[in-house]
Amino acid sequence: MMNLKKREGTETGKIACIAFVTLLILSVVSLISFVPVSADVQLNQENGTWSDSFDGATPEAGIAASSNITVADGDVNLSKTSSDWIQTTPADFDAGVLSDVDTATSSGDVLLNLTSNPTLITSNSTEVSVKGQTSTLVKTLTFTKSGASYNELMIASNLKIDSANGNRIAYSDIRVNGTSKFTNETQNTTYVSDSNTLDSSSYADDSGHTIELYLYTDNPQRTANNSLFEVYRTKTYAPSGTIASQVLDTGSAGANWE
Repeated sequence: MMNLKKREGTETGKIACIAFVTLLILSVVSLISFVPVSADVQLNQENGTWSDSFDGATPEAGIAASSNITVADGDVNLSKTSSDWIQTTPADFDAGVLSDVDTATSSGDVLLNLTSNPTLITSNSTEVSVKGQTSTLVKTLTFTKSGASYNELMIASNLKIDSANGNRIAYSDIRVNGTSKFTNETQNTTYVSDSNTLDSSSYADDSGHTIELYLYTDNPQRTANNSLFEVYRTKTYAPSGTIASQVLDTGSAGANWE
C-alpha cells in the first residue's frame, strides 16, 4: 500500500509539472505574436523564442527595421509617428457640423452667419400731418450701409386719415435716395401700421443714403397723419460660430475615427 501511494504521488507531480510548462510555453508564444516582424527576425513557435540577425549599418538595424520599433540604449520600444490633420477645401469643412457659420458666400472664407434679428438703425416718431392732395415731405432719415448685414432693411411706418366722411384715402410715399419705393394707403381714422422690406444689397457701403416719407390725401379737405417712421436691419451677424470637422487626414493609410 505504501508503494502504491508513493507512485500515485509521483504521477500527480509529473502531470502538474507538464501542465505548468505547457502554460508557460503558451504564454511566451502569445507574447511573441505581438512582436512586429522584419525580414531579419526569426520566430521559433515550438520553443517560444525569437532572434534577429542584426544585419545593417548598426547592430540595431534588424530590430529597428520592424514597423514602428525603435532601439536605443539596449531597449526596444514602440516608436512615435507624427501626422497632419489637413482642412483645405470647402468640402472638408462642409463635411463637418457647422453652427452659425457660412462657408458658401465667400470662397475660401469662413464667415459668421447672418441671423434674423431686427435691429433699429434710425427713427423719427414725432406726429406730423399733411392736408390736401399735394405730396409733401414730412420726414427724412439717413443711414450708413456697412457690410452684408445692411443688405436687407425693414421700414416701419403708420398712417391714418382725419375723417371717414366720403370714404376718403390717406397716402404715404416712401422714397429711398430720391426714388419712390413704397406707397401705403388707408381709410381708417385710427393708425394702421405698415412694414416694407427694402433690398439694399446693390447700395454702396457709405453714409449718403436717405429714406424720406411723403404724405397726401385724395381730397383737398382731408388730412393724412403719421406718428411712426423707423428703419431696421432685418439680420445681424451671429456673435459666434463653430465648425466640428469630421474629416480625418493623418497621412496614414487605413486611419479612422474611433
